[in-house]
Amino acid sequence: MDMSSPEKANYDKGITSFRRNRNLCFCLIAGLVGFILVIVIMGFTVFKPKNTITNVNSVKLDGFHLSLDVPKLGVDLNVTLSLDLSVKNPNKAGFKYGNGSSLLYYKGDVVGEAGIPAGEISPGETIGLNTTFDCFG
Repeated sequence: MDMSSPEKANYDKGITSFRRNRNLCFCLIAGLVGFILVIVIMGFTVFKPKNTITNVNSVKLDGFHLSLDVPKLGVDLNVTLSLDLSVKNPNKAGFKYGNGSSLLYYKGDVVGEAGIPAGEISPGETIGLNTTFDCFG
C-alpha cells in the first residue's frame, strides 16, 4: 500500500496525537498516585492521633470526716479533694469530649470518683480543669 504525501502527513499526525494523549494520561495517573501516597504518609505520621498529656497542678483538702463504726469494728473516712488539672492536646486537630468520670484507686479498690465536665480543646492548646474527688473508705 502506497501512501501519498497528504495521507502520510495525516497518519503521522494521528500517531503523534495518540502518543501525546497517552503521555498526558500516564502523567495524570502518576500525579494522582503520588498525591494519594503523600496523603497516606501524612496520615500515618503528622496526623497520627496522640494521647493527651494530663498534669496535676495542685491538690487541696476541702473536707475531712472520720467516724468510728463500733458494731462493724471499723473506721469510716470521707475526704473531699479539689484538684487543679491541666490537659494538653499535642494533636494537629482539635476535638470535643463529653461528660466523663475519673476513678481513684487505692490498693486495687476504688476509693474515689470525680466528674469531668464536657468541653472542647483546640490543636496544641492546654486547658485547665478543676474537679472535686469525693473519697470514701
